[in-house]
Amino acid sequence: MTTATMLTRDEKIAALTARDGYRCMYPGCEEAGFGEGKWLLTLDHVNPQSEMRAAGFTEDEINSLDNLQLMHRVCNSKKADFKYDEHGNLPVMEPRVKADKSNRVEVCNLCMSGRNLIGDQTCGLCGSVAQPISWPTYLKRKVNECDHAKYHCYSCITGLVTRKQVSLILVEGPA
Repeated sequence: MTTATMLTRDEKIAALTARDGYRCMYPGCEEAGFGEGKWLLTLDHVNPQSEMRAAGFTEDEINSLDNLQLMHRVCNSKKADFKYDEHGNLPVMEPRVKADKSNRVEVCNLCMSGRNLIGDQTCGLCGSVAQPISWPTYLKRKVNECDHAKYHCYSCITGLVTRKQVSLILVEGPA
């Protein structure tokens, strides 16, 4: 008895081509045949592998020819782990909503809109608070290279050295 896991990929493709024809099985795909790049031939699982494993199906059942179909790489990506409904259709994905970037303020040159601030510091020029809330690694320096204002080191983080507040930097300068 030959099981699905014993078949090679080429044997599976030949069996699926004999059953369905040499075409993409994604609903609505009109691209003829298979090629390279996004039109590359892939084997798609009709019922998602993750769900079948969770339900206790064996590898032979998951990879059986009854659960496989041919699809373009791009179509297989679109299908993802969606399941077909009773009419053979897949659920329609809602388009992504893009962030509104029209109301972004200009970046503050002193504090880089909070990126150069840490802890409870507030920029006296633009009013930004520390962003991100943690200590940004790109501003990390060795203790002997740290200015304890713009940059931070082990001594700054642990509180051994008091960091200079942004309001003081505005008045006195960074040194």
